Amino acid sequence: QRLAEIIRMPPKYLVFIVLTHLILISAQSSSNPYCGRPPGSVRNIPSIESSIPDDAPIPILRQLQIYMRHGDRMINKNGICWVNDTAIYNCTLTQSGTPNPNPTENQTSLPRLYRTKYMEGRNYWPGNCQLGQLTQNGYQQQMDNGKSIRHQYIDLVPFLSKSLNTSELFIRSDNAPRTIQSAQSSLKGLYPDESDAIDSRIINFYSMDHIMDDITPNSNICPLLSQYNTDSLLTPEVGLHNTTVLDPLLQELSPVLGIPANNIQMSHLYDCLNVHICHDLYVPPQILAFYPQVQAERIYSENASYNYPNSTAYGLTSNGFLIQEMYGFFESIVNGSATDPRFILWSSHDTAVMPFLSAFGVWNHQWCPYAAMLIMELYEYSVYSSGWAIRYIFNDEVLVLPGCNGKELCDWDDYQNIVQNLIPYDPS
Repeated sequence: QRLAEIIRMPPKYLVFIVLTHLILISAQSSSNPYCGRPPGSVRNIPSIESSIPDDAPIPILRQLQIYMRHGDRMINKNGICWVNDTAIYNCTLTQSGTPNPNPTENQTSLPRLYRTKYMEGRNYWPGNCQLGQLTQNGYQQQMDNGKSIRHQYIDLVPFLSKSLNTSELFIRSDNAPRTIQSAQSSLKGLYPDESDAIDSRIINFYSMDHIMDDITPNSNICPLLSQYNTDSLLTPEVGLHNTTVLDPLLQELSPVLGIPANNIQMSHLYDCLNVHICHDLYVPPQILAFYPQVQAERIYSENASYNYPNSTAYGLTSNGFLIQEMYGFFESIVNGSATDPRFILWSSHDTAVMPFLSAFGVWNHQWCPYAAMLIMELYEYSVYSSGWAIRYIFNDEVLVLPGCNGKELCDWDDYQNIVQNLIPYDPS
C-alpha cells in the first residue's frame, strides 16, 4: 500500500525521496570517505617500479617520512549539535603509563602502570569520552597503517629493520592526546609488541607547547598567517559566496537544527555530522539531508583560505616551518651528514595536512579522512643528474608535484626549487 502511495506521488516528490535516500546511503560510515578506511583494511602502497620506465635502474630508498592525520575520534569541541540530539558516546580506548624521572634511559622494568579513565556522565558529551578522544576505531585504523608500512618497507622492500631499532626512528606529534596515541598505534602496528621481552622499550615522542608548534598552521610563529586568514574573508568572491550560498544555507539550517542562524558554526556542525555518521549514531533525516551542502561549504571555506593570496604564499605561512624541518631531514641524507633517522613519522590533523598538500599544488579538494597518510620517499637515483629523487604518495595514490616535469619521481633539483619557495625567510 505504501509503495502504491509513493508511485502516485507527483514527480518532484519522487525525486526528493530518491535524493534523500541516496544521501542517507552515501553518508553511512561504510561509504563516507571522511570516516577513513574500515578497521582491518590493508593499504596498497604503490611500488617504486610503477613510477619509473621499465628499462630504468631501480632507485634505492634512503629515507621515509610520513605526515598523517590522527585516527577516528570523538567530537573535539563543546557546543550543541542540534536540538534533541540523543547520541551517547562510549569510549573504550584508554591510556596507561607512568612518570619517568630518567629522560635518557632506553628501557625499563615497569611493575605498575596508571590508566586514565574518563568518568561516566561527568564529561561535556553524554557518555565517558574526552573531547576529541581517539576511539577504538581510530586506534585500529592506525594499527592498520603501521601494518601497511611494515608490509611495504620491511616485507617487500627491506628498508627498515625487522625488529625495533629506535636509532632509525624520529616520532613527532603535537601535544593532543589523539595525535600522540595515533602515532603510538602506528608504531605498534609497525613493530608488534615483543612478547618475550622482560623489560619495556622506551621510544621518544617529540612534541612542544602548541603555542610554538609548527606541525600545524600556527599564527603565533607566523603572524602573517592570521592576516591572510582575515583578509581572505574580505575578498569580493567570498563576500558574494556568503550572500548567495552561505547565508541562505544558514537560514535553511536554523529551524531544522533548532539553533539561531547566527549561532551556527559550520565547522562544528560538520564535525558533529561526521562523528555521528562515522559511529552509526542517529541523525534526523531532515538534518542528514543537508550533509552534502555542509561539506561543500567547509571545503569551499578551506580552499578560499589556502589560495589567499595564492597557494604558495599561504603554504609558506601555514606550513613553511614544518616544510623546512622535513626538508632538513632529507637534506642531511643527500649531503651525507647523516644516515639516520631513516623513518620520520609526523602525527597531526586534517587542517594541517590539507594546506600542506595545497602548498605543493596537489590537494584534491576532498576532506582529509581519518588516518590519512602522506608518504614522502627519498631515493638515490643515478638516472637524474642530481643523483636523488623524491616521491609523494597520498592515500595510496602517487602524486605528481607541479614543477617536477610531469614525473612521479621528482628530481631533487626540481624538488629543491619547489621547496625554496615554501620556506620562510626573514624579510629584514
